[in-house]
Amino acid sequence: MFNLKVKRNAPCPCGSGKKYKKCCGNKVLEFPGIIAVKEANELQDELHRFAHANYKKEITRFFEEDGFKNTIPSTDEREGYYHILSIWYFFFENTKLGNTIFEEFLQRKESQITRKRTYEIMESWRNISPSLLLVKEINQTVVSFEDVIQKDEIRIDLAEYSNSVPEKGSLVAGCLVPMGNQFDFFLQFIEFPKEKTEELVSKVYSDLKAYLDSEGHADKYLKEKFNKVLKILFSKEEETLMPLSIEWRNDKEFQTAELIKSKLKEDNIAKQLIPEALALWEMYCLNAMPTIRKPESYAAALEYFLYLLPNSPGPVSKAFIAKKYGVSAQTVTRRLGDLEEVFEKAVI
Repeated sequence: MFNLKVKRNAPCPCGSGKKYKKCCGNKVLEFPGIIAVKEANELQDELHRFAHANYKKEITRFFEEDGFKNTIPSTDEREGYYHILSIWYFFFENTKLGNTIFEEFLQRKESQITRKRTYEIMESWRNISPSLLLVKEINQTVVSFEDVIQKDEIRIDLAEYSNSVPEKGSLVAGCLVPMGNQFDFFLQFIEFPKEKTEELVSKVYSDLKAYLDSEGHADKYLKEKFNKVLKILFSKEEETLMPLSIEWRNDKEFQTAELIKSKLKEDNIAKQLIPEALALWEMYCLNAMPTIRKPESYAAALEYFLYLLPNSPGPVSKAFIAKKYGVSAQTVTRRLGDLEEVFEKAVI
């Protein structure tokens, strides 16, 4: 054991200007603790190798089913997405054995780890947290972050990342794990351009709102939806969201189209669905030739239907959609049935 001997009322050797008892005297890291952190870092690498050696097919299949190749066109960005999301997969997706890759790795390594403190650190990784962080302050290699979802403040020493300290004001995504008395990123993190921060945070908040409206809990959002959030962060705005103009049969069809278009535009994520929404509405009108008394009822049912489709930004509740359009949930249900009946026949 090695401790630095400093009088409690003496100036702290770290140069903070505080008394030692008010600064580093409260957080002396013993020598065995340093060794344990070093061993834990090596175990991160070993877990990564174990996962790809034993579950490469499962991980690859997961990414193919996730559809990330179609969402993220850039090869370099797909690689970054793959590496970060694979870490989330290690901890939150169950294998065919019914446990996670991390749990299986922990069971295999338990008898091989001789240092108690190292095992305690590794076992604490059960509390890993996918995180979206805003860079608030930088002091050499120590970065102060604000958790975008939970609003907690987190300080991390990124000395291990050499020249990769992120820029103040930028957005960072990664998986945080306990490492002794502090937190660190599991293997790596991704930094998004500072100039995109406001836009990206707005998109994530829109998706979070829909998640909370569907009775989700903020503390579970990233654990359950991290793959979706990463796609939001990586995805590019389409150059043209509007399809070619459509000839509607009457004012009510036109008003319904304009209503759903305006409502979807209010949401940075949902507005990507506008072309699909108008195409579906045109299909319905051509096949059903409906008599429309209240455009809000059809627009509400159509938006709800969009959230039922694969790869949609949902789910959302019927009550949420009904309130959004000023109709009842029962009305949404009735009109949804009309839409589904026509769409099924049109597809057949």
